[in-house]
Amino acid sequence: MRNFIYVLAVAGGLASTAAASPPQIDSVGEGFVTRSGLVTLNGSGFGGKNEGSVLIGGKPAWTTEWTDSRIVAYVPESAALGANAVEVASGGQESGKASLVVEERPAATGMVAWRFEVLANYISHRADVARDGTVYFNDSSGFLYALTPAGALLWVYDGESPGSSGPTVVGRDGTIYFGVAAPFAAIHAVNPDGTRKWVFPAPDSQGPIGGPNVGRDGNVYAVFDLGGSIGAVSLTPEGALRWNNLGNPRVAELGQLGRELVFGGRNFFFTSTYYGDVYGFNLVRGTQDFYTNIGTAKQAATGPDGTLYVPTGLRLNSYTRNGIFRWSFFGDINPPTNDLTAPDVDRSGNIYINRNLGELYSLTPTPTVRWVAPSLLAGGAIPGPIVSPQGDLVLMGGQETFGRPGLIQAFAASDGALFFEINIPKEPDGTCAVPYARARFTRAGDRAYIPAVQLCEVPQEYHSWLYAIDINAAAGLK
Repeated sequence: MRNFIYVLAVAGGLASTAAASPPQIDSVGEGFVTRSGLVTLNGSGFGGKNEGSVLIGGKPAWTTEWTDSRIVAYVPESAALGANAVEVASGGQESGKASLVVEERPAATGMVAWRFEVLANYISHRADVARDGTVYFNDSSGFLYALTPAGALLWVYDGESPGSSGPTVVGRDGTIYFGVAAPFAAIHAVNPDGTRKWVFPAPDSQGPIGGPNVGRDGNVYAVFDLGGSIGAVSLTPEGALRWNNLGNPRVAELGQLGRELVFGGRNFFFTSTYYGDVYGFNLVRGTQDFYTNIGTAKQAATGPDGTLYVPTGLRLNSYTRNGIFRWSFFGDINPPTNDLTAPDVDRSGNIYINRNLGELYSLTPTPTVRWVAPSLLAGGAIPGPIVSPQGDLVLMGGQETFGRPGLIQAFAASDGALFFEINIPKEPDGTCAVPYARARFTRAGDRAYIPAVQLCEVPQEYHSWLYAIDINAAAGLK
């Protein structure tokens, strides 16, 4: 027996020293793709994602999927137009050269300035926009993307996790923050050039269920799910722990992909849909200054004076920034309310919320109804309308009904009149690109970014998109 084991060990050692086969490219997608577009390389001997690189026209390409037989890469924006050589290097060896025709990205022709594609099931949360106009968002596969205002890919950051959790947000200094889920649950801070700044790990947690979000004080706030001993947390922009609080009862959620935290007064607020909990944590001390249970607590919003608005699904509850109950609305409206989206609030304190899968309401802070407009069936984990920074229009994405192609609608914030509508055509495979998360406006309000996913039909391979909407063109102002 000892001799037998020895023979196996020697054989294994000889095998490990044998030269591995060089990578081989068998096919390159359809053979043509635009700059900053996706291309799939099929072949063999590619190794692991940390072992190699892809060159397109001699330029390094960002990759998201990498297995021994398949690589998903983005054509560099700097690649020359026309025929380009494609090469894979792995394990110190290089493949032969394949060919790819690179085309220019389509020029904007109207309301949709551009759309950017990712090979992921979902983009579950809205993007954020830096002061220089750079757009950042994460997908459900754990990657963070940076795009120019023109839709060109700047870089891809790998969160090294099976999935992202929560929104992407940009801090005062341009640092980008996003969360990733178990088994590598953490908050990642990324520099504007795509390099890692720091990581705050929560190794025993299932991941962030709230945030990350950046407060007016510039600090980072998040809420981590069970297990572990973190709970609600505050971090400095340098990633140092300021405080953490497990919550009483313990903060937790079931089946949530992350929630945006909202701020009012000296608190940030976190809501749990499944457990119905509403928490207010003090920004400075980390104490739990407010708690209530309302059965179901969906995505909240705060007004300019810090007033808190929380939909229960059946009612919209309002609280002062100190957590004192103010009023409840929609409880006495016929037909009965059975669904409410996340609300949004403009600079005057007016509230916008979608009711019963097709009625967009605007309420005063008191509350009274300002107007009601027929609207869309909103989809996604945190759907709902968003009012522009100037307070002149309300943007919402969704479907007319289940199974229908996606739509984007804008309403005049003053009276609810339909401002414009964008019909999103079906994809070639019969699926529908349907807006799946709320919009994010630029500070000037001239551009809005809306994530969309594939619905209507089950796709052979999942894709998601970020749509850039030219508000002026859509409104017919150009």
